[in-house]
Amino acid sequence: MPHCLKYLKYAALAVLLTGYVQIGYAQTRELDSLKVLLLKTNLPDTTRLKEYFNLSWELCINNYYEESRTKANEGLEFFNKIFEEPSAIKDTFFTRRCYQAKAQLLYTIGVTYQKQGDVQKALHYDSASFKIFEYYHDKKGLASAYNQFGNCYLDRSDYEKSKEYYLLSLKVRIELNDKHGMGAAYTNIGNIYFYQGNYSEALKNYVASMKLKEENGDKRGVISCYNNICNVYEKTGDYDDALKNGEIALQLSKNMNDRGSIAASYNMLGLIYHHLGDNKKALANQQAALEIQQMLGMKLSIADSYNMIGAIQEDMGSHEEAMNNYTASLKIREEQGDKNGIAECAQNIGIVYLDKKQYAEALPWLNKALKVSREINNPFLVMGTSKSLYTAYGGLNDYKNALENYIVYAQIKDSVYSEESKKSIALIKTQYETEKKDNEIKLLNKDKLLSASEISKQKTARNYLIGAFALLVIFSLISLYFYNQRRKTQFNREVSEVEMKALRAQMNPHFIFNSLNSIHRYWQQNDDANASEYLIKFSKLMRLILENSRKPEVSLAEDLEALELYMQLEAARMNHKFSYEINISPEIDTENTLIPPLILQPFVENAIWHGLQHKEGDGKITIYLTRKGDMIECAVEDNGVGREKSGAINKKMNGAKKQSLGMEITGARIDIINKIKKAKAGVKLVDLPEGLRVEILLPMETSFE
Repeated sequence: MPHCLKYLKYAALAVLLTGYVQIGYAQTRELDSLKVLLLKTNLPDTTRLKEYFNLSWELCINNYYEESRTKANEGLEFFNKIFEEPSAIKDTFFTRRCYQAKAQLLYTIGVTYQKQGDVQKALHYDSASFKIFEYYHDKKGLASAYNQFGNCYLDRSDYEKSKEYYLLSLKVRIELNDKHGMGAAYTNIGNIYFYQGNYSEALKNYVASMKLKEENGDKRGVISCYNNICNVYEKTGDYDDALKNGEIALQLSKNMNDRGSIAASYNMLGLIYHHLGDNKKALANQQAALEIQQMLGMKLSIADSYNMIGAIQEDMGSHEEAMNNYTASLKIREEQGDKNGIAECAQNIGIVYLDKKQYAEALPWLNKALKVSREINNPFLVMGTSKSLYTAYGGLNDYKNALENYIVYAQIKDSVYSEESKKSIALIKTQYETEKKDNEIKLLNKDKLLSASEISKQKTARNYLIGAFALLVIFSLISLYFYNQRRKTQFNREVSEVEMKALRAQMNPHFIFNSLNSIHRYWQQNDDANASEYLIKFSKLMRLILENSRKPEVSLAEDLEALELYMQLEAARMNHKFSYEINISPEIDTENTLIPPLILQPFVENAIWHGLQHKEGDGKITIYLTRKGDMIECAVEDNGVGREKSGAINKKMNGAKKQSLGMEITGARIDIINKIKKAKAGVKLVDLPEGLRVEILLPMETSFE
């Protein structure tokens, strides 16, 4: 009896996008905290957009699809309000961050539609997000978008196109060394091979995915892998191992309170019990899966459950009930354009007629199933349908057609279940099981060594009883020494941190003083219209400074946003005498890379006030951000008059050389960074034929560390 294949992808997708009926305390707390955060009125625009995404995505992965879309759409409305103001369009780095947040919101909406089976709408939103990710060369976003395109085309049973997108996603993930994403890509590629009947390649990809997900501690991903490996064993007739993996997946899913994974596991276990002839357990598992899927509105999964329940009822002799379930499943599949599911349902309806010996009525359904199966290149369905057509034509005494279909069935069966294929699957299975057992043996040996060591200690303890007191005294003295050293080190660290806070406190008034001086000069020109726009930007900058000054480190994106606002204010003050450009290497994730706040501003200020202010003609500031091993290099380059000429001008105007307070404070901050982090941060000045380049080397830190 043929069964559903399509539910397999939901076992994999559930890894990233599901929760359980009663969401765990930690998940509820996370959702509540995100909702509270959005109620704050003083959030910077980019932060608010990001929090709209965080909340909508958290709702999405916990299966609250309607609420997720509502929050994502609220975020898009907020985006549109930001860009109602023409001045906002000029903030190039600010604009980039806003558009990237918009892309993430569009992507989330696409995922919710795909999960609910509306592939057409999903593709619409995925395409919109892809264009933004591509424009800004956002590799992480592109990898996610490729993966989602793959999911959508998989739902349409377009396996080759789906595999093409999954391979593109895997390529980008490997470039980024994104092991979590690589694990998901291997799972998805394995699914394609599974649908195409190439079970050895499917198992190979699932095992590769399992290793990565176990290494990353990805519990939901591990659940998906157990379900997928269970599928391969089921298709190759290894029901004992299939049952073992399916039960592990179900237990882990329940531990994770993961609704989608629980439903997928119930589906899989129901299928295995059906193979084993236990229709009572099979039906109970399928009905449990259906109940969860109906609650979540997962249309294609619901169709799969109807199909599998129909198969069980057919075996139990309930032909009419089986036909009703197959018909309900077929209706959903046709609505969603699910060709794989359409072929399965048509085949199963044909088999109901065969069981009732209504051979003529069976033929249209079986021929429809065969046609669609060949269109999507699914050898497993072609094989099963050809066998059913052999029976139908035989019942009608059409032996020529019966023989032709039997030959097709036999050829594919030999291919799918060939000795070579079985050996390949057995080899991968043996490697997988051996690796698991080796790990278990290592743990057991470790326990034995610990036990032996403990016995040895007990035997020798009596011999060292007298010396124990002396050793205790010596140990106490040593401990006291190291305790004092630790206290001294901790004290020095605290002093350094206090010094750093004091320097940040000096830095912020210095920054504000220069900005206010710029506003004062601008207003002296009696340009009220531009003064108003200038003041709006200044207030926005002050809000960012106040937010960032409370933190020892901020994201590079936040710091660049403040820096860009500062440069816009200064450019306006100087009648746009200079332009600027920010170049960021692709390997730097600005949202998750951390740097001390306002660390670059004094060097930009110095370039403007001492390099460009005295320059004739247009000036330009270029900022370069590149990664160098475990350090990040931030270079500020200007095409101004250079140090020598600037020094001469300042000496003539002020009578003495005066060092920038901001530069002095920043130098001290870098010294303290080196003391606290034991780093080799520093500043290097490079004279250019025209202007100056300042290279600031800082420790590379991310929010994941």
